[in-house]
Amino acid sequence: MAKISLNKLAPIKRAENKSITIQEQEVSIVQYLPSEEKGKLIQAVLDSAIDATGFYSPIRLDIMFHIEVIRYYTNISITEKMMEEPNKVYDLLILNGILDKVLAEIPEDEYETLVATVEECADQVSNYATSFAGTLNAAQSDFSITSDNINKMMETLHDPEAIGLVQDVLQKLG
Repeated sequence: MAKISLNKLAPIKRAENKSITIQEQEVSIVQYLPSEEKGKLIQAVLDSAIDATGFYSPIRLDIMFHIEVIRYYTNISITEKMMEEPNKVYDLLILNGILDKVLAEIPEDEYETLVATVEECADQVSNYATSFAGTLNAAQSDFSITSDNINKMMETLHDPEAIGLVQDVLQKLG
């Protein structure tokens, strides 16, 4: 069987962007986001939507996902300053019909694949956080922080004034 170069079968193509007009502004919408950019979009969503306990709020996940879709798929600029209040950004996109108009122009399979991937990744991260391995990792991190604090306290206690202060506190506590 003779080998055939992929380049002969699949020459480099670029999907043409679509343009729509929103409030007298021309908005360009990407029809296919390269896989590397999709990965960055998904990671941005996951990083910004997780809480301190390792879980995702479905509402926050939805808000961050749609904001990142606008950022990655259009020429609409959303500044870092604006991102300090993502709920307001999302509300602006919804109330002005921007999100619906943009989503209507992104190919359905492109959009559905992104949604499914974000949901699957969020589930995997949450499952890991509640697994034995995740719990063990969190405990190890907590132990490391506690160990560092104990070491700092021990260094401080080499100071005679600090030792006297600790003795005074302990005597007052009984």
